[in-house]
Amino acid sequence: MTTLQYILSILQIALNAAQGLTTGSVKGALTTVQALEQIIQAALAAYQQHTGQPIDPSLLQPIDPIAPIATTAATPTPATGAAPAH
Repeated sequence: MTTLQYILSILQIALNAAQGLTTGSVKGALTTVQALEQIIQAALAAYQQHTGQPIDPSLLQPIDPIAPIATTAATPTPATGAAPAH
């Protein structure tokens, strides 16, 4: 496969994954998981075809650590008994 063929293949798999997400069903979720696995396999094959070497797993690091999602709920303030300032 050429690089362009790998790119087109990955785009087609991504389209299938997106369609699986839109169903909201378990089958759709499984389709999405399978599509993501296929994208990873195609990307690894493309890398190896391009460089002539398998990818070094130790080089796979997140760019930034994933931070926990902050909640947007307001923090309650303690009751002081004072009237609100105007």
